[in-house]
Amino acid sequence: MEIPSKINFNFYIGALSVLVRQNNIIWTNFFALENCLAFVLELARCKLFSINNLFTKLKEILLTHLHVIVLDVLFITFFMFNNYSIVLGDTANHSLCLHLAQLNHFSFFLLFFFPWLNTKVFRLFDRNFYNLKNILLFIMHFVLFYAVMSFFDKFSYVHEFIYADNRHYSFYYFRRIYLNEMLRHVMIIWTAIVYSLILLDNEKILLDTHVMSFLICCGLILVPAKLFEFRYFAPCYISLCVVLHFLSAKWKDLYYLVVNKYNVIWLIILNAISIYGFIRMPFKNPFFDFENSRMMW
Repeated sequence: MEIPSKINFNFYIGALSVLVRQNNIIWTNFFALENCLAFVLELARCKLFSINNLFTKLKEILLTHLHVIVLDVLFITFFMFNNYSIVLGDTANHSLCLHLAQLNHFSFFLLFFFPWLNTKVFRLFDRNFYNLKNILLFIMHFVLFYAVMSFFDKFSYVHEFIYADNRHYSFYYFRRIYLNEMLRHVMIIWTAIVYSLILLDNEKILLDTHVMSFLICCGLILVPAKLFEFRYFAPCYISLCVVLHFLSAKWKDLYYLVVNKYNVIWLIILNAISIYGFIRMPFKNPFFDFENSRMMW
């Protein structure tokens, strides 16, 4: 059977992304996972589902994502021949662990890099917000987010590299912010409030298969990594924007909380300051014998 040109193209793009970074294999499965979730939900909602329809749907999913299946098989082969490690090179410092606090870090910095999301708290100053339904739903969402984030916080690791190099912003985030228990607790409460209000206005978003697939992929990408780095979040940020763009007609309000001129201006300012500091503000690094160390992401 001849492989369609679209599948051929997607295969090469997926293979290239995995060659650049091995855990990109997760993102190559994003839409395949979304289709599988949609299939499972469709199956769960139908009391009667004929065997013929079941196999027809499965065949359709397999053919649509044939390139992904091929990539997955090749990746599993590589994984087995690489001593059951996805890392090429320094495997000792890139061991896998259950680092659930990575999801907290991602939640904090989503609000930092996209500050317009924080404007949701103004809902609390709206008199129309205070009716029994809204209050009960807000409390329920807040308790859920707070409990989950507090649980994730128990699975936090400080990688040796975090304290080994003060040229990265993650060094200062951990030392000045995250390791301050009171400040960390305030961040968890604030994040729980903001996301509770976002969920209140978009009640069905967690049942959307695009969003479900995004959350699962984020978990699979971030949680196994012991080392915290801002760059780990970049594919998640980009994927979130892509997902919301696909759903913009359905989740238009949420889309414009993330994709708007205010957030773009903020990101430009942050990067302009970082580039200026990198070029114009070298410093002597006590950790390394470098005369001109420079700050970087």
